[in-house]
Amino acid sequence: MSAKSTAAATATDEATESSTGIPACQFIEDVAAYLHRNGDQPVQEAIKDAEELYNKYKFMEQHFSTRRSRLRRQIPDLSNNLNAIEFLKSRQSKEFTTSFMLADNVYAKANVADCSKVGVWLGANVMLEYDLTEAEALLKKNLDSAETNLAELEKNLDFIKDQITTSEVNIARLYNHGVMLTKQARLTGAEA
Repeated sequence: MSAKSTAAATATDEATESSTGIPACQFIEDVAAYLHRNGDQPVQEAIKDAEELYNKYKFMEQHFSTRRSRLRRQIPDLSNNLNAIEFLKSRQSKEFTTSFMLADNVYAKANVADCSKVGVWLGANVMLEYDLTEAEALLKKNLDSAETNLAELEKNLDFIKDQITTSEVNIARLYNHGVMLTKQARLTGAEA
């Protein structure tokens, strides 16, 4: 395969799906030709198929939006936890007094003598004790992963929004074509 054909194949693949394998919605340029290519499919069936694809894109958009919101909440928490570990590292050899939250708006004071270890919530009601260096490495890895995932989700959401717009336009074009065919049929029937 030549370099030109490989580049053309790659460009075609990129146009037909996203980096995560989400298929692209093909714009219907010529509605009559599209219906003919699909075995003279009736307009109502084509509209139904286009609406089904539209609903799939909307479902994916909702799913990715939910994941994006969760990551947007998680990233500041991870940053705050890293700041807390930096503070504990700076006070590692000194005793200090702090306030910690017991419940919403309920705080208690504590004297901290040894701050060489911290408890890290891993999720699913699991907490593990780490030394400060291990906890910092884990939180940095999680923060980097969350930021990378957020950037990828943003790209996927942009791609899906483009596909939703294309689907909406296709549905409108199919509907308008159906209206035009109905008018032609009425005019033909009135002339006869």
